[in-house]
Amino acid sequence: MKEGGLSDAIFEEGGLCFKVTLPIGAKRASSAAVSPEDQIMALFDTRAEIRSADVCEQLDVSKATAVSILTKLMKSDRVKRVGKGPKTHYVVTESSARDFSSFCPFL
Repeated sequence: MKEGGLSDAIFEEGGLCFKVTLPIGAKRASSAAVSPEDQIMALFDTRAEIRSADVCEQLDVSKATAVSILTKLMKSDRVKRVGKGPKTHYVVTESSARDFSSFCPFL
C-alpha cells in the first residue's frame, strides 16, 4: 500500500472475529463491493449516532437516497430513528448490536 501513498491496513484479532482498519483513502476505493447499508452500519464503528447528512457525505449520495437507505435499515430493525426535523438522528438498535457482540470484542 505504501507505493500508492496509503498507510498500511491495521489487523486485530479477538475471539471468533477480526477487525481490519483501512486508511481513509482506501475507503472509497473499496466501497463499490460493499452495500450502502453495510457502509452506513460501518459509520457506527466510530459514532454512537448518525444523521442523514453524514450518510450523504460518506456515501456521496443525495439526501433522498440517504433517507431511503436509512429507511431500509429501519425496516430491517438494524437502526432506529430518534427525534424529528433537523434534530433527527439514527442509532443502532439493541437487537442489531447484540447480533455480534457476544463473540466479537470489537463491538
